[in-house]
Amino acid sequence: MIKLLKLAVAVLFFLLQVAAPHPAPAAQKEGATKAAGAIAGRVTDEAGTPIYGADAEAYPCAADDTLAGSAVTDQLGEYQIKGLADGCYRVRFSGKEQESSWHGGKQLKDDCAELTVSGDKVQGIDGKLSEAGALITGRVTSTEGTALSGAWVTVIQNSGSEQGPTVSDGRSDEKGAFTVRILPGKCIVLFSRKGYVATLHGKSPTEPTVLDTAKGKTVAGINAVLARGGRITGSVTDGSKALPGIYAVAYAGDMKTLPVYARSDSAGKFVLDGLASGKYRIAFGDRDQKFLLQWHDGKSDPEEATVITVTAPATVAGIKGVLRQSGGISGMVTDESGKAIPEVLVLAEGLDHKARGGSAMTDETGSYVISGLDSAPYHLSFRPTSSQHLPVFYRDAATKEGAQAVEVVAPQMVLGVNQVLQQGVMLTGRVSGSSGEPVPAMVVVYRANDKEETGGAEYRATQPDGTFSVPVPDGSYLVLFEAQGYLSQWSGKGATRAEAAPVAVSRKEGAQPLEVVLERGATIAGTVKDRTGAGLARVRVSANDAATGERGASAVTEEGGKFTIVGLKSGSYRLKADGTEQGYMEAKLPQPVQVTAPGGAENITIVLAPGGALSGKVTDPAGAALTSVSVAAYDPATWDEVGSAYTGLSGEYKIGGLPEGSYAIRFEKSESKYPVQWHKGKYRREDSARVEVTGTATVSGIDAVLQPGISLTGTVTDSGGAPLANAKIEVYGASEDEPFSDTRTDYRGAFTIASLAPGSYRVLFSHSDHVSRWYGGSDRRSATRLTVKEGTVPPLSIALAPAQGKFSGKLRNPEGKKIGQAWLTAIDALTGAAVADERICECSGEFHTPVPGGMYRLRVERHGQVTWYGGNTQEEAQQLPAVGEIAGLELVIDDKGVRGKQSQR
Repeated sequence: MIKLLKLAVAVLFFLLQVAAPHPAPAAQKEGATKAAGAIAGRVTDEAGTPIYGADAEAYPCAADDTLAGSAVTDQLGEYQIKGLADGCYRVRFSGKEQESSWHGGKQLKDDCAELTVSGDKVQGIDGKLSEAGALITGRVTSTEGTALSGAWVTVIQNSGSEQGPTVSDGRSDEKGAFTVRILPGKCIVLFSRKGYVATLHGKSPTEPTVLDTAKGKTVAGINAVLARGGRITGSVTDGSKALPGIYAVAYAGDMKTLPVYARSDSAGKFVLDGLASGKYRIAFGDRDQKFLLQWHDGKSDPEEATVITVTAPATVAGIKGVLRQSGGISGMVTDESGKAIPEVLVLAEGLDHKARGGSAMTDETGSYVISGLDSAPYHLSFRPTSSQHLPVFYRDAATKEGAQAVEVVAPQMVLGVNQVLQQGVMLTGRVSGSSGEPVPAMVVVYRANDKEETGGAEYRATQPDGTFSVPVPDGSYLVLFEAQGYLSQWSGKGATRAEAAPVAVSRKEGAQPLEVVLERGATIAGTVKDRTGAGLARVRVSANDAATGERGASAVTEEGGKFTIVGLKSGSYRLKADGTEQGYMEAKLPQPVQVTAPGGAENITIVLAPGGALSGKVTDPAGAALTSVSVAAYDPATWDEVGSAYTGLSGEYKIGGLPEGSYAIRFEKSESKYPVQWHKGKYRREDSARVEVTGTATVSGIDAVLQPGISLTGTVTDSGGAPLANAKIEVYGASEDEPFSDTRTDYRGAFTIASLAPGSYRVLFSHSDHVSRWYGGSDRRSATRLTVKEGTVPPLSIALAPAQGKFSGKLRNPEGKKIGQAWLTAIDALTGAAVADERICECSGEFHTPVPGGMYRLRVERHGQVTWYGGNTQEEAQQLPAVGEIAGLELVIDDKGVRGKQSQR
């Protein structure tokens, strides 16, 4: 259901995110009296057979709720819509047994090809219709109970095909009744009408009911009640002249209503209609991306957008969008002989993370144009989608680290950024099930000598017949095969990467086709209920390995609380249900569930109890609401996060599903000028005022006023003075082991942390291939305390030495479960001095610690407890040489009495 909801929003309101060319609308001529125009064409089925009695309808582009004209096809499938005034039109096709479609082979009116009538007949406007098989009927009324005619009813069904979802629509008649023909299957229904708030059929606008349609059957009684909405009106210019064809999109702050969009007319004016009462952010942009995406009022970041409050059915007028022209990059992609390569995906990624990237596909001439880029340097990658050529970064680089940056200065277009692609060797094969049936799988190809954490994998999906082909350079590879409901398998039938057999590929010898047979995994099915026995939807149920604690597969409950977890290995699992978003405390099944593939366990019942909650509002010193602030509740005994939420456009938040107890509350607005703050305006967690949660009550008024911080800037280089990109900078308090803030360097090695509160800090600098370093000290205890006061702090300049070795592994408790919130320190075995520190994150329990040459002992500290790798004391600890990487290390530390984490996402 959630997947279908996201699909609906993505399909219907994707217009600003797609870079494909789309003509700006030709404005409907006002007061046009000439009505001699016509639109003619032919309607057929998928096989090209004419369809008799199909409808062809013409709607003006600027007012698509008004039918301008229609016609019915004859025996040859031909039609002619007469009496059309000059202007822009969209044409819809529908049949008695077929799904609807729009001109240009589109299923949505907002994505269809538009055409212009100018006093004559426009011919060749053909339509092709697909067989439907199922019907959905119902009625649309207003909140006053009167029938609403002219409402659009759009049905979206996830067909599971490569072509994406199946979409069909219809309109309500004068009695409010409608009929939509659709391909049988699971679908959701969207209702919309000019001037009314669009809604999905179901409990709420964002909780749709999934309908299951069957061939030859009718799903009746799918009714909707639409409420009148408010409006936002305004204009779009480039600062001097009006801009037609610009999209304005209104996004609701509470995410409980669907986005609403409109396009500016010939005078640059727009009307956003059908808005529910609430707070909105407005984005402006064009499909051709000739202009930079902008948020009201003149902001490039949605978080900084000025919020507009709408009270339906009133109108908010005078909203202005002033757009700047964008820059771009263009060039050609050819093979080694100079022949053009079509269908190559070219991606532009900004070296500055604030720069919005872009993409384009090469055409038949091998040419591409990426528009919509701001002034910034970019890395380009070239990824063939339908040829045997190898992906590459510009210019002739195998990795991003070796890529040459392309500098864009808007509004200029950088020309001649050409790339030659090398021919690869095809790694081929077929993925099937144990009965020989083709399996839709994901094929992931890794270089055999690459480390797991370095990434760099190639991904391909199998074809409908189970076959796959991946172009690769000469070399040795490890291949992973993953499919829904099946056990993952590596090349050579390995269950893990360590057990995988390398696959040799060479241009001379080629590659032996891989025949892969996947075995179905076990399943665990059941129901999540509340204490009254009612099923709970949208609860995530996870299956964790009972022996190791490793998280396995998971599933989200549907209507009625039903869930099915698939693709599990034979073994014993502990189930956990997280219903904190619905206000229920996380619960674990007391006993593990034993399964043997391909069988499973059924009728598992998990009962959730309601928890307590806390709520409040976050503002700036002027009282303005702050959005997207992360508010988290921590257990002060262990400093484990128990629950969290984000503020909406109103600045309000609510954390639910909390067990009874005492909590410290943390407020953080990422990548902003505000430092992390704890309840009652404190900057140290130990000073935070505690909030007591009792039973199922909500503790309200836990508000915060965030104060702007002080900036810390600097550069990180290697020992030779070359800038280090992607180095990590972490800022800790004088004694705290949790970072106050962190960031990474850009391509110039520069960094900025703009959100430090006045105080004393320690700063840690690290990089994946260099030895970490504390500012002014060898470890976190000896690090210099940097005093930050009102005003500016002098820039810091740090050089990191290249590492000669690296120690990698995981931190676990005695039960084998991963844990974090700990420090790993590499101690020089000869001198006893601390050489490198690394904080182990709770998220993975993993460490990757680069060190200089020498011999080392590893120490781990967590909550005051200390353990050594390979011994009980420093003297007994195993000595490890810093030569290359030593991976697979496991350190065990006892954390009994530590409360388990409950997260709310």
